[in-house]
Amino acid sequence: ALQQVMLNLVFNARDALQGRDEPRIGVRLHADGAEAVLEISDNGVGIPPEVRARLGEPFFTTKPPGHGTG
Repeated sequence: ALQQVMLNLVFNARDALQGRDEPRIGVRLHADGAEAVLEISDNGVGIPPEVRARLGEPFFTTKPPGHGTG
């Protein structure tokens, strides 16, 4: 399950970079005390506030049907 979450984050970052001249995705894993911290970043345009407010909503996506789950 954790592997699928990580893959989805990377795939979403990839999708956000469509059309960018110099697309970049960063993946970083480091220890913070007793915790492991995973950071995935990209140089896309970011998430609009109206979409950001819905990120935790089950089955929410901005992608058209047949193009992933968001």
